[in-house]
Amino acid sequence: MRILNILMRVLLPILLIFVFFSSGIASAQQWTETYGGSSEDEANSIQQTSNGGRYDALSSDISVSPTNIDFGTLKVGRTSTPSVITISNTGTGDLHISGMLLWDAVNYSLDVNDGTNPCGTTTPTIAPNDSCTVTVTFSPTSTGTIDGSLAISSDDPYAPTLNVLFTGMGTLPWCGCEFYPDTTIIPRGGTLGFWANVTNHTIGTWTFYYATRVTTPHGSWYPSSGYLLGPIKVTLTKSDSKLKYISQPIPFTAPLGTYTYHGYIGLPGNIWDECTFTFIVTD
Repeated sequence: MRILNILMRVLLPILLIFVFFSSGIASAQQWTETYGGSSEDEANSIQQTSNGGRYDALSSDISVSPTNIDFGTLKVGRTSTPSVITISNTGTGDLHISGMLLWDAVNYSLDVNDGTNPCGTTTPTIAPNDSCTVTVTFSPTSTGTIDGSLAISSDDPYAPTLNVLFTGMGTLPWCGCEFYPDTTIIPRGGTLGFWANVTNHTIGTWTFYYATRVTTPHGSWYPSSGYLLGPIKVTLTKSDSKLKYISQPIPFTAPLGTYTYHGYIGLPGNIWDECTFTFIVTD
């Protein structure tokens, strides 16, 4: 009896191990016979493909181009041409963008509704082998080098956050101009009135010329040659500025639509700065 107990204690674990491995082998054989793959395929698969039953996992793969944008030098108060950023999915599963975070939204702006294939939102879903676009513009509010970035977060397991880096430089013209219109909607026969300001941004004294022209709704210049106002000679000392009120009648025969008023300062053949505003002529 004692010998029987000893044999049971020794043989029972061996028997259980044999049964366990036998069932595992049978399961693997059944998977192989049914799907043409292995037990490893069974453990790691979520989608059947056309290679005889092997199952492969779907995965998103984000790609962003470009990853660096240099906006160059731009005068303070001006806005650059939009730069297009393309977000692509080179993976086999849908790419879910969970957010786009713009750093330095004072000097840079993000538009999700621009580009060749706008994303339309900061959280788009991009199908495999597809892409969408956003744009970024630079509008410096101060002088010097201004850096920024766009952080794009997604469910890409290997790159959950990608950064697009920006740089640009804000500068002041030697002398600059600004417009301050009374109103931007004027009827035919009415009067366009605005303040024009010119400023010397240097520590020296400068003499230059000031002149204006208008772009009509048809895209032509008015007047067709020369200037509407000026050239007027102006001299400004260090950090000096001059403010002048200007009024101009709108002819009864003026075409209806949107006009752009342009002001220029500089020397012949060398425009230092241009300022603009738009106005609409109505009936």
